[in-house]
Amino acid sequence: MPSQPLYKFEKVPDPQKRSRQDAHADARVFLRRLVPPDDAGHETPIPQLDTPTWNLLLSFCLAYSLNIAWYEENANKQIRKNRILTVVLVIALLWVAGAMFSITWYSTTVAGNAYAWISAQLGFLVLSVFALLEMAVGALDTRDRIRIFWETGAELKNRLYTFENQWRRNVLTPEGTLKREFIVALEHELAEARILEKAERLQFFQTMASPSSIVAAVRDRIQGAFLSRPPSMGPTQNDLGLYQAIVAAQSNAEAARYTLEQVQAQFPDDAARISDARARVIDADAKVQAALMARRAMGGA
Repeated sequence: MPSQPLYKFEKVPDPQKRSRQDAHADARVFLRRLVPPDDAGHETPIPQLDTPTWNLLLSFCLAYSLNIAWYEENANKQIRKNRILTVVLVIALLWVAGAMFSITWYSTTVAGNAYAWISAQLGFLVLSVFALLEMAVGALDTRDRIRIFWETGAELKNRLYTFENQWRRNVLTPEGTLKREFIVALEHELAEARILEKAERLQFFQTMASPSSIVAAVRDRIQGAFLSRPPSMGPTQNDLGLYQAIVAAQSNAEAARYTLEQVQAQFPDDAARISDARARVIDADAKVQAALMARRAMGGA
């Protein structure tokens, strides 16, 4: 049996942007995969489509195959960025450790001034904490974006392959035109893809906002520690992890609620789909409460 043509994301990934030209190419690939040659290699003619149907196919490919390619490429870019941030963070930590040792040695051995040693060490420590904190939060933020891109791309790919398997060799009428049922199913799948894309966009922009809020919160904790407690009682890595978990859970909950609203608007008569979206909201809200309880159990506000 002859091999089937490949989508853009199934080839060596090199998509810099989602273009109409690529959508035209993938629309032809999509139709050929739905109407493949028979076992003898004889191709079934693909009907000439009217403008609205062809535009629907282009929108479908922009939302599915080209979006998949975009998500996979950008996830790989974020992975490379995360590796660079990790290396830089490790180097910065080693540099801070070396600088602290140098300050301690100079203050105690050369200057012989305990007050100068304490002042220099604390001042340098505070500046270093803020610098390393921003780098660490950037690395966490990049990891969240990788997760969002991979999850959305995987969901789109799964829906595309499932839809393709359902309709392969079953899209044409005896007269050789596209079935009306197929056009309706195509419209529904396009609506699903747009819901996923909007939910992903919501999570993505919330990850862009989270680093500043985390840095501000930890800065306040550090300032409070200097005013009321010894420096050794300041924020810990566990504090940052709990705060990051709360931000991520709240982001996922908002995305789940947005998805539910879109499903209710797009498919008001589909009880099963609405029920599934509502269950996702309940699960996301439960995770938010669990994250808040974990923070309170550790003595957070």
